[in-house]
Amino acid sequence: MSKPKIERKVLRVFGRVIKPANWTIFISGVVLIPLGVATIWFKLSLEVLGAILISLQGLDFLISGYGNVKEDEDLAV
Repeated sequence: MSKPKIERKVLRVFGRVIKPANWTIFISGVVLIPLGVATIWFKLSLEVLGAILISLQGLDFLISGYGNVKEDEDLAV
């Protein structure tokens, strides 16, 4: 059985928009943790709390992006 026409269109949009967005979220989490913490703590001389908050946000991006990427791979199979 072939997939309905609307389902193929949705999957095409999903592949072109959602997958790169999930990878962008994951990569931004990877980049935000070391660069964000280093910039806030060392360069801007702000307190440790600011660095912790930025690292937690980066960790959130990392986890949610990874989960979405793995979910995309499961849907593709």
